[in-house]
Amino acid sequence: CSSSYFSKQFKRATSVSPSAYRKILKETVRNSDVLQHASDQDLVLYSKLPHIHFLDVDVHGFGPSDAARHSQVVLPSEEFGFLHEAAIVAFHGVLFAAWYNCKRLELQGRTPVRFARSFDGGKTWTDAATVADDPEGNILYCPPAFGICDDTLYLFINEMVKPDHIHALNLYVYDEKSCTFSLLWSKPIPFKLNTNAYPLPGGKWMLPGRLGKLDGFPTTPALMISDLGKLDTDWRMVSMQADGRLPDGANLVFPELSAIVNGETVYMFSRNDERSIPLVYISADCGETWTLYAHDIPFSSSKIYSGTLRDGRHYVVGNLYPDRSKLAIFFSESNEVKFTKGIVLQDGFSEQFGYGGGWHYPCAYESDGKLYVIYTANIHSTIRRGAVVSVIDLENI
Repeated sequence: CSSSYFSKQFKRATSVSPSAYRKILKETVRNSDVLQHASDQDLVLYSKLPHIHFLDVDVHGFGPSDAARHSQVVLPSEEFGFLHEAAIVAFHGVLFAAWYNCKRLELQGRTPVRFARSFDGGKTWTDAATVADDPEGNILYCPPAFGICDDTLYLFINEMVKPDHIHALNLYVYDEKSCTFSLLWSKPIPFKLNTNAYPLPGGKWMLPGRLGKLDGFPTTPALMISDLGKLDTDWRMVSMQADGRLPDGANLVFPELSAIVNGETVYMFSRNDERSIPLVYISADCGETWTLYAHDIPFSSSKIYSGTLRDGRHYVVGNLYPDRSKLAIFFSESNEVKFTKGIVLQDGFSEQFGYGGGWHYPCAYESDGKLYVIYTANIHSTIRRGAVVSVIDLENI
């Protein structure tokens, strides 16, 4: 019978007032693609964030494209039935793919990082070789992240004492004569890798990821910056927020990051499993300070990968709501951060491969007019996984 008492209890339960909640419901109608899967608490988070509009294409109006062809990289085996978090790069005309393997379950037991090469643009791949391994399974290795600097190919890998509990950051360098990666250094840095290294204006380098305590679980979005413009040097840590919590008080869960660099402005897309609201961090000063926004690309709770092409166009690739069965990529116009074109790379079962259902954890690299997108492929079950690469002819996009 008391409106003031009702408002007090409503705000205590939801953290917003009834009038603010009415505004949230109106936003739900205006942003149905993003908010159709939102819970009450998702809507509360949405109301507490500034919003940014990225999409100028109908997410329901595009499909596969002849500009993209798809090839298998590696299938599960008896020894390595599980593959995840693949990365890709091109170096001296050769494609390199790296990933971590387990026998059966994710990050359980022996977890080596392995790599393969392709000399024909991703159509066929060499047998996999091992970069890092602990046969006893006391140290887990994950995930690989490439970088090329001073005409040298580097590979970053995390050491972990248990799943996502970071023990060290390792840097490996590639020797073209022996076709092997050798350990350059290992440092006790509690930073979880997410993507390949990105160049920043002024010659600096950036590695997106998340920060925690040594041998602990990292939850705070962060990046490492190389001010000297080298990959084999010391890196400076920048936390993107004070802690691993969202404005509504919820914890960020697996805030995996990837970036678009548009001049001095950096857009960092973030996965988040706690809320069904697409998140992006934006920095106007080359990664030193950050503001969190909600955006309008209906990505599901899986890894997102983004980057910038040599012609100034940007791209972002991820799974569309509600799960990981549809993997799509969006492209902007040159030097714009509005996405006007899209391609569905995979959608459910693949007639070409004879399997499918889950296509996720993408990573991409541009070389010779092609964008190579590698991703995890579920092979008839979630615990049997391989990798597939999509090669996109950028002239036809």
